[in-house]
Amino acid sequence: MCFMKKETVKMRLWGLVIVPLMIIVFKNLYSLTNGALLGIFFGAVNGSMWEQTKVVMLSYLVWSLVEAIGKRSGFHRFAVSRIISLWFVGIFCLASYLLIYALGVESAGLPRFICAIAVCFSAFALSARLEYGERKIEQLFLPCVFMMLLLRGLSKTWSVVIEKPVQRAPNRSTKVSCRLHRVKPVKVSV
Repeated sequence: MCFMKKETVKMRLWGLVIVPLMIIVFKNLYSLTNGALLGIFFGAVNGSMWEQTKVVMLSYLVWSLVEAIGKRSGFHRFAVSRIISLWFVGIFCLASYLLIYALGVESAGLPRFICAIAVCFSAFALSARLEYGERKIEQLFLPCVFMMLLLRGLSKTWSVVIEKPVQRAPNRSTKVSCRLHRVKPVKVSV
């Protein structure tokens, strides 16, 4: 088993500090920018679990890219470990948010933040285990690139907003309709 270099350990420790701070900034970015385009793309537009998951995954991805810039060797192992752990972040954030909603404590932001931090810490541990473990994961590089492209495609659905169900007039069908639409672009005035 390979061991992490001293610089890598420092970067991981900085990541454990910086990623939670980025989560806080990205969660509040929409309100900080008064609904500007930057806030729409990188911030949480509403309190849905997709938006909250987007913020956590984006924070983890940004820090992974910062670490990748300083990577001198073993880039394929690093990339595979980070892509797998990024999917781990997304899946377990959604699972933990579903649990929070099922328990009825979704109005408080603290349980979601604690879950996000726990998931990110676990993802850092998973990434280190994959990157410095004995398994040969370099061969998973191309499938992981495909997984990132798939994640990019899925991120398009994060901007979909579900309207509240609308009751039709009594003389019409009494079914409840629900429409999907994309968020309209915001004009930025200079």
